[in-house]
Amino acid sequence: MLMRCCILFALLCVCQGVYAQSDTVLSLSKQQKYIASVTEEYSSLNRQLDKKTTAYLNKVQKEQAKLLDKLNKKDSNAAKALQQKFTADFNAINNKLAAAANPKQLTKLKEYLPGFDTATSTFSFLEKNNLGNNPELAAGLTKGKEALQVFENKMQAATEIKKQLQQQRDALKQQFEKLGMVKELKSLNKQVYYYQQQLNEYKSYLKDPKKAQQKALAILKKTSLFKSFMKKHSMLAQLFKVPENYGSPENLAGLQTRASVQQMLNTRLGSMGQGTASANANPQQAIQPQIQAAQGQLNKLKDKIAKLGGNSSNMEMPDFTPNSQKTKKFAERIEYGFNVQSQKARYYFPATSDIAVTAGYKINDKSTVGFGLGYKLGLGRGWDNMKLTSEGVSLRSFVDIKTKGSFWLSGGYEQNYLQSFKKIAVLKDMSAWKQSALLGLTKKIKLSKNKTSSIQLLYDFLHNQNQLTSPALQFRVGWGL
Repeated sequence: MLMRCCILFALLCVCQGVYAQSDTVLSLSKQQKYIASVTEEYSSLNRQLDKKTTAYLNKVQKEQAKLLDKLNKKDSNAAKALQQKFTADFNAINNKLAAAANPKQLTKLKEYLPGFDTATSTFSFLEKNNLGNNPELAAGLTKGKEALQVFENKMQAATEIKKQLQQQRDALKQQFEKLGMVKELKSLNKQVYYYQQQLNEYKSYLKDPKKAQQKALAILKKTSLFKSFMKKHSMLAQLFKVPENYGSPENLAGLQTRASVQQMLNTRLGSMGQGTASANANPQQAIQPQIQAAQGQLNKLKDKIAKLGGNSSNMEMPDFTPNSQKTKKFAERIEYGFNVQSQKARYYFPATSDIAVTAGYKINDKSTVGFGLGYKLGLGRGWDNMKLTSEGVSLRSFVDIKTKGSFWLSGGYEQNYLQSFKKIAVLKDMSAWKQSALLGLTKKIKLSKNKTSSIQLLYDFLHNQNQLTSPALQFRVGWGL
């Protein structure tokens, strides 16, 4: 009997252990992938923050030096005082940046970033529930937590630096307003504004976790232990404490119910519209138009703020037209696409389809330059003579400039090889290449958030040069990748 009890007790302990482990964490390999992915992401952000902050500070100091030289000619005492203040400020900034690089320097970020909250809370959860006491996992967690702490230090330092730069700019503005030279501050205003936008850009990176992180978080969010841990220990939970008996009848005692609010609205609307059709109106139907109108106004304001790149109440309002592409990574400013252009068969030439891939670099929100590579695919001379052949290639360059709405002015220079070929070596024959100078309009159609389609009508000013003639009008249909 005693033996049976011991066996049952052992089985119960094993089952509880297996259940706890399955409901606690991911597999060891997935934990390591998640930790490595988060650590690399925040280490990269730390490097970028250092690089960009140093670059912007150098630019600001150069602009300030130019402005102080101009101020010195008008008011040497004011220029000297500001120079001393700025020197002390930048010494303090350098000390702050050096301290932020130390993971033992514990600085609290005075702004809520959901992605950062998820990363730090998840690391704490995995550290607490490291059931196997795996030393490799523990070392990875330590390294990751240091990267997160350094990011928190540097982001808070960058936020404070931004405020100091604004204060310095305002001090210069005060002096230049007295001299009627406010326009001289335009270049400095740009540097201060774009530094703020650069910080907002880094914050936006945290909104889209990488695939390895998404998979791990999807599994963790299904476990009850993780949900319970996040409710108690996440930054959001610390900001908004939830009572233990939240949602219970005792906790809701004394609060207005939906039924009581609807009854009150019925009474009010009925008294306001006695003798009219509104006396019997549904209160929700009566209020809905006003709510929709207010929502529309709020959406317009949010769109305006979004165009300026604003994410917080401390947003810097620019006195110039900002370029939202300036603070983005090089790869994020590249637009890939392809387009198709078909020509019917002629006496000497088969029907063809020109298929081209393009890559454009966005200089700003309204202009793009790029290049492309095209291939002319022969389709035969009719339904009774279908045949796929290589009928030429093209090297393209283009410029798109936004005009109005969804219309763009498009121009480009192209080199086209217009002869059938079977070997790449024959493309060296320069006599078979024809130049094209194109100009026309492009209509861009937004299909989804990240996908567009385009219709182009271009005129080739060199279409009748040499013996290799081509159509004057080029009609192309394209899609963004």
